Parts: sequence; structure tokens; C-alpha cells
Amino acid sequence: MALCRYVLLVDIFQLPQSAVITIGGAIGFVGVTSLREFILKTINNRIDKE
Repeated sequence: MALCRYVLLVDIFQLPQSAVITIGGAIGFVGVTSLREFILKTINNRIDKE
């Protein structure tokens, strides 16, 4: 579903279809980075409380 939105954005801005892979990878990387930061912050908070 989300991939369809990026395909539409690629069509609107007249970018090559291969840009969908790059856009998806960048969004995925940002998501993984945010998740990692959240998990590390949670672990550090629990360690600090003990």
C-alpha cells in the first residue's frame, strides 16, 4: 500500500521507476535508525533505574 504512494510520487515528479527502490530504502533506513534509537534509549533508561 505504501509502495503505491511512492510510485505515484515518482510518476508525479517524472522520476525513473528505479527511484522507488532508492526512496523505499531511504525510508526504511530512517525507520530502522529511529527504532534502534528508541530501543537503546529504553534499555539505557532501565539500566539507569537499577
